[in-house]
Amino acid sequence: MKWIVILLCFLLSSCAHRGGWERASSARQGQKQSPVIILDPGHGGTSPGTKRNAAPVIVEKNLTLECALKVRDYLQKRGYIVRLTRTKDEDVSLHKRVDLAHQWGGTFFVSIHFNHAPNPRAHGIEIFYYNKSQGSPLTTQSKKLATTILDSVVAGTKAKSRGVREGDYCVLRENRLPAVLIEGGFFSNAAEAKKLATPRYIDSLAQSIAEGIDRFVCS
Repeated sequence: MKWIVILLCFLLSSCAHRGGWERASSARQGQKQSPVIILDPGHGGTSPGTKRNAAPVIVEKNLTLECALKVRDYLQKRGYIVRLTRTKDEDVSLHKRVDLAHQWGGTFFVSIHFNHAPNPRAHGIEIFYYNKSQGSPLTTQSKKLATTILDSVVAGTKAKSRGVREGDYCVLRENRLPAVLIEGGFFSNAAEAKKLATPRYIDSLAQSIAEGIDRFVCS
């Protein structure tokens, strides 16, 4: 009996530390059920999202999928169950994305997008959640998920934080799960677009998103 108590204490303490992937992996071994993480690569098919026609040329639907697949890979290596609303360049309606998350028994929902603004100097990362009602458990958890991921992404990529914001987006508003929408940088900013066109930076962004999700699960 004594060794069981010691083991439980170790698992709890390992999950409390922020450094390293191993802490969450150990903690999940003691969970009855692993969370089901829904990743939503924005746009796809006939909905390209924002584009950058000047060099470097970037199309949002391609970059959201590239990033989401990398996030999935990082999470699966740690034993998480991950489902994507799309895994190729195809049309998936906004309501269908939410319906899939519910059908799959999702625990929470993370939508990945990239930004564009009339002001070419706008740059950085912002994450949205929907305020269903002030102080509701769903709103509280969504805001906490957004904050945890943003802190991780800013630390991992050194990008500017534009903060956690309320947003009235369908995939957030219609969701019964804690849900966030990440805007991972601006195509309209030449310097940021150059970074976003680099596979190494997208890998860093994806790893940081995955780390933020991992921290949220262990919090």
